[in-house]
Amino acid sequence: MKKLSLLIILFTIGCDSNKKYQVNKIEDRTVSVSRNKSDNLAIDENEKKSYYRTEGLREQFVGKKLSEIRNDYKLGNSQTLNGTTDKFWLVYFMDINATMKILKSSDEILNICSEKRESLFRDKSIELKKFLGRKYTNDEYSKIINSIKYGRIEILGEDNCINNNCVEYYPKGNFTTMSFYEFNDEGDYVKFNRIGFGKLYNLSKYDDADLKEYYIKKIEVKTISEYSERVEGNLEFKKLRKGSTLVGKWYVKIKGLPNYNYQYEIYNKGESYFGVMISESASIETLTKKGNRYYKDNSKFGDYYTAEENLKFYDNDGLITDYEGSSID
Repeated sequence: MKKLSLLIILFTIGCDSNKKYQVNKIEDRTVSVSRNKSDNLAIDENEKKSYYRTEGLREQFVGKKLSEIRNDYKLGNSQTLNGTTDKFWLVYFMDINATMKILKSSDEILNICSEKRESLFRDKSIELKKFLGRKYTNDEYSKIINSIKYGRIEILGEDNCINNNCVEYYPKGNFTTMSFYEFNDEGDYVKFNRIGFGKLYNLSKYDDADLKEYYIKKIEVKTISEYSERVEGNLEFKKLRKGSTLVGKWYVKIKGLPNYNYQYEIYNKGESYFGVMISESASIETLTKKGNRYYKDNSKFGDYYTAEENLKFYDNDGLITDYEGSSID
């Protein structure tokens, strides 16, 4: 590594003994310059995959509530990471191999990245994405991104940034930028083209990919029609339905356990009531109706349902919010 100071004056630097550039740099700063030319850097497949996957996960999840996505995605066991505070939860989910930064007060996902990375806590790239795609004057760009805010700059790859795309890493913010530094008679300008989480030597080589291919797939759950097909051969259920009146049927979602969702039906036969839970098969339970409540017989916890438009679940402690039953016509 070679150190050089870049000042807001017109001066000449030598990249080697035979090559010189005349530059007018935008900011008074000291940087560490990588001597490898960016053209000669091989694409690091792990860096590339991590970059695209992180961008895809952000597109898919940032701004959503963790409690909501638990219903549709198998996140796996969680591990609280260093950086967690009273305000923020930094957590790694093993099954999806991703780290999230959560605002505890609202359960909102503020940031996410691929793999297990405690450095996500200090990442600023997600906040700076709103400045992308614009051409700034020298002074404007320096106010947005500079070494005072985000740490001693390291130029990655090609060290001549004048009238070229320059890839720079900022350690305090743990992000890499790609910006085009333009210097001509009309003035000094910077086009802010790209930003990524972490140190990305090959950022200038990555295209604007379709990030949907990096999305996490939803858990496949049984559909309502599948439930009906699976109980057609159940003799006990057929016997119950014969001569009974259908009170209602509902599709029941269980928060955090979507692969255990099921269909629930209530029947009235004479003076008796029955509830049928349908998943892989039909499970029949006897109910006692009191007013608008359907109590499960022999329940230790006082479980009962109210079956108006939606099916609601209760026990001795009151409403059970982890279960939600939507009416099926």
